[in-house]
Amino acid sequence: MSNKTSLSQFAVDKISNMIFVKKELSPGSKIPNERSLATELGISRTSVREAVKILQSQGVLVVKRGVGTFVADNPGITKDPFGFSYIKNKVNLVKNLFEVRLIIEPEATRLAVERATDEEINTILSHADEVVNVINQNKDFSNADFKFHSSIAKATHNNVIEKFIPSIQESVYSAMTVAEFRGRIESSAQNAYIYHNEICKFIKIRDGNGAMLAMRYHLLKSIDDLTKTTEKI
Repeated sequence: MSNKTSLSQFAVDKISNMIFVKKELSPGSKIPNERSLATELGISRTSVREAVKILQSQGVLVVKRGVGTFVADNPGITKDPFGFSYIKNKVNLVKNLFEVRLIIEPEATRLAVERATDEEINTILSHADEVVNVINQNKDFSNADFKFHSSIAKATHNNVIEKFIPSIQESVYSAMTVAEFRGRIESSAQNAYIYHNEICKFIKIRDGNGAMLAMRYHLLKSIDDLTKTTEKI
């Protein structure tokens, strides 16, 4: 390994530590400029620049030209983390992804209720309200939906679940961008509108089993809707 590569990896590790361990840089925040980081880490600006490129490719950082470099909203979560874009049958892929969510998310929701801080509970409820507001405006609610489910995953305080569930969600959204498929899922907004409210009702009173069952019904309804609306695709 060359010294240049070693220094770049050193910078990658240090910046990652600021984000994931020390929590000094939060999602969406602007990181120090290249010169400041080079001085702080005691390395060249070239090594910092290479580190930023690596972290950008990993979905940890986002470079906005003329503005600066920012921590991604969901650092480390890429658009196609499992390479599902290469699977041709997107309809079957989405159904399979929802089956995986059905296996994991209900129990993760129960865990979140048990472990969440009061602040995390309020964040979950806030994201649920955002979903309702976006749906009421007849707008695409996928981003708000992502934040709702991701906030539940984060509240589990399980590092694997916190990363895995958003990654699966990103894969679902990527697959559903296929035009002839996405346009047929007309009941998804109604499903989210009803069941997010049910999930939150139990989360609010810290009823883990109730929240778990509500999430299970939510995902079962999603799978049922997918089956009914994609039969002719």
